[in-house]
Amino acid sequence: MTKNANIETISFSNDNLITCFSNDYGFNNWMKKALKFYINKKDFVIFLSVSGKSKNIINAIKFCNKNKISHFSLTGHKKK
Repeated sequence: MTKNANIETISFSNDNLITCFSNDYGFNNWMKKALKFYINKKDFVIFLSVSGKSKNIINAIKFCNKNKISHFSLTGHKKK
């Protein structure tokens, strides 16, 4: 996205970022806290979750809803 679309992007899949925020704020809150440091009101956040039940992602989505930050999520679901 950065190179081809000239859109600044950041990935939260960095091991050091996850470890730093998880150690300080707990695994269930690390993504929400990271967003507080990196997000701007005009940003658009994309969430990916295989299960759709990851507490860290659910808490980050709630943070986006509360702060009116545009977002989209792709999640899996349990087959019946």
